[in-house]
Amino acid sequence: MACNPDMVPNTLVVTGTTTRLRDGPLAWNSFLDPMQAPPSVRPEVRHATLASVMDETRTWLHTHRADTDVVDPEIGHMAQAATKAGVGFAYLHIVTDNLNGTHAHGLYAERSTPVATRRQRCLHDIETVLNRSLT
Repeated sequence: MACNPDMVPNTLVVTGTTTRLRDGPLAWNSFLDPMQAPPSVRPEVRHATLASVMDETRTWLHTHRADTDVVDPEIGHMAQAATKAGVGFAYLHIVTDNLNGTHAHGLYAERSTPVATRRQRCLHDIETVLNRSLT
């Protein structure tokens, strides 16, 4: 979920190499090459990992909006497990909602035609990044 009001849901793919967990910051090396990515892909976002989506509240947003672009409960834990296991980690995450609540389409309309069309574009851009990064 986005925290940055400029991130329109279902139009952006984000990636990065850091997150903020309850225990503190975590960084990793990514094999993705976002430098040649389509414009819809935003590299090096400021990510935070919370314990649950129930913690993604407007109160939390007001406290962290200056230092967080994206928040979710999964990416940081997967990165932490990969780091501990000594395996590589990377992510490409479609922004599906925005905590600011200022956009017409979010998770609540995920099956609507406009959202499905936008997500198809995001999936194409993810495929482009993966093909360029893995060859």
